[in-house]
Amino acid sequence: MTTTKFLSVIILILIAGCTGNYQNSPVVNKSMTADKSSNVCKSQPEQPLNSQNVKSIILGENDEVISGMVSKDNQLGYSFEAKSGQTLQYKTDDEICVWIFSPENKILGDLKIAHDGKYVIQVSAPKGSTSFNVKMSLKIIQVAAQAQKDTVPKTEPSISSDKPSPKSEVIAQRSPEKFIQNHYAALNDRNYKYTWTDLSSEFKEKTGGFSSYTQWWDEVERIQVNSTKLVREGNNRAIVEVDIQYKMKSGETVQDDKGRIYLEWNSEEKHWDIVDKNAS
Repeated sequence: MTTTKFLSVIILILIAGCTGNYQNSPVVNKSMTADKSSNVCKSQPEQPLNSQNVKSIILGENDEVISGMVSKDNQLGYSFEAKSGQTLQYKTDDEICVWIFSPENKILGDLKIAHDGKYVIQVSAPKGSTSFNVKMSLKIIQVAAQAQKDTVPKTEPSISSDKPSPKSEVIAQRSPEKFIQNHYAALNDRNYKYTWTDLSSEFKEKTGGFSSYTQWWDEVERIQVNSTKLVREGNNRAIVEVDIQYKMKSGETVQDDKGRIYLEWNSEEKHWDIVDKNAS
């Protein structure tokens, strides 16, 4: 009988406020297999995670899918904000290694978030290189009271073994609004290496190249995304209306007058590409 393997990894964590090198924090993870071969995930990452390889994402009650290509030498990271009382849930069919770092540098024994702060997910491959999709969410688990017992037993958060329907998987991976929110969150964290890959080849040319692109964004102190609205989606294309303001380092606040963003689905990389921006 074929069984679907869902990876559930519990890890140790970044010291609060650290945004650079993550290799100094000890980590613990559960390997996908008990085999002693080189395919087993190590107890800690073999390579340090560069802050430039960390992309900000937004997690909530609804499932979010992160995807990419990793190897032992090319690891990816994803940071997200979590609040006390939430529980991290995730699953994947892919053979990858995952470590999760929290601000308190303590083991999340049951993936329950004990304190507010920024958490970091590090993804690697146990051998060679591989593409991956990981479905994640932050939920509040309610435990029913046991009326006839003196104490309420601790319940371990479970990750459903039911494979999501193709329709729900497509919706999770293809949310244009979520893509735009994550894109600007990454720009706020100055993860230009990631945001640059969100642009189509044609749009990259319009920016004048990576050097000009980073130079302009370095003049922005903070990006404020007031709202996002899906205007249209279909045939692997989408239009998202955004209300964005830029607080410049000069002290000036600038309204982005090109709030209509045109997207095209990149089937090879499995994410949206920004192909153009125009006035609303």
